[in-house]
Amino acid sequence: MIHFLFLGLWRDKHRSLFPILVVAAGTSLCVLLQAWMDGEMNSIVDHSVNFQKGHVRITTKAYQEFEDQKPNDLAVLGSNSLIEGLADEVPNLNWAPRIYFGGLLDLGDESGETLKQSPILGIAIDFDLNQETQRLSLDKGLTRGHFPRNHEVLVSVDLMEQLGLTLDDSITIISSTMDGSMAVANFKISGSVTFGMKALDRSGIVLDIREARSFLNMPDGASEILGFFDSKRFNSEASLKLQQNFNDMQDQSDESFPLTMSILSDDPDLSMMMSLGRWMNIIVVSAFVFIMSIILWNAGLLNGLRRHGEFGLRLALGESAKTIYQNLIVESIIIGVIGAILGTLLGLIPSYYLQENGLNIAEMMSTDLATIVIADTIYARISGATIVVGLVPGLIANCLGAAIAGRAIFKRSTAQLFKELEQ
Repeated sequence: MIHFLFLGLWRDKHRSLFPILVVAAGTSLCVLLQAWMDGEMNSIVDHSVNFQKGHVRITTKAYQEFEDQKPNDLAVLGSNSLIEGLADEVPNLNWAPRIYFGGLLDLGDESGETLKQSPILGIAIDFDLNQETQRLSLDKGLTRGHFPRNHEVLVSVDLMEQLGLTLDDSITIISSTMDGSMAVANFKISGSVTFGMKALDRSGIVLDIREARSFLNMPDGASEILGFFDSKRFNSEASLKLQQNFNDMQDQSDESFPLTMSILSDDPDLSMMMSLGRWMNIIVVSAFVFIMSIILWNAGLLNGLRRHGEFGLRLALGESAKTIYQNLIVESIIIGVIGAILGTLLGLIPSYYLQENGLNIAEMMSTDLATIVIADTIYARISGATIVVGLVPGLIANCLGAAIAGRAIFKRSTAQLFKELEQ
């Protein structure tokens, strides 16, 4: 029967071509939008994890209360021994100390007089940990020079262009120590880097954490200690268990600055954004299913008018309305499958391009958004959900449209069939 119905659809293009095109068009848009939104959410979360939050994060409780200010006077002390203990207790996480600080970059002339100054956002990492350079995309973003060694820093390309800096230039960084006194030190520029985020590209510098500890008078200190799962994916259940155990131990501590562990899902803004992304996916798919169903319903009504005589003849010959209705549904399934597969393939082409090349949104970002850690280039993400979003809604929409339009078959009066045929 299915083979017979398929041949009928193949020979009568009026019954199949338009519905297939509608399903294919709607499905391709669903696939593209789902891949884009999934990639956008994934990109925002990944950058937040790599640059700011980690999957889990350890700070002092006092630091957590004022974390927007990055108060290094409330930093974690004894970070190396703490990390060694955590590595033994939780081997499936990689731990990395970070120091964040603000200050001024001062460029002087030959006599030491200030020529130019600019505010900076400093990040200090352990360059002995290769994964740290990968997390901050420094290996890909390094445009000139090399990673910093003793008394050297990496400076963002935009900041170098703004101040007219070149490699090996000597600069002075002015900040404040952990004790609150002024910190002043000279560094050489070892290289230039692009972070791929407007906020950091405008004023970011990177140096080795040992240099930062010496400069800021933070022996064995760290602003934050970030933990990253080996799988590179956030594990909510494992994180919650680890957080509870760690914080329970710290509650029993008599230290003046007790530590606390927070996890990625604790961030209300990030959680809201992830929830919003999931709802947007549902809304977009539902909207396309509804719109396609309306269009295919109208197409089914027109098809029913065109096949009015055919249905009447089949009913007059003794075929039941239920059988005809079932055949219409099977036809809609065949059309839906073909249209959904075609639309999914068409939608995957631009999705794959955006997954590999991305879309640069730096110029679209307002000045206010430029201070937020969001990647300049957003990539799509093709996953199993992308295929499902392509195949299932296209099939449902076509079946729904045919089911609604086909109800007219049951309204045909058997007594009027032969009169209609005589006419």
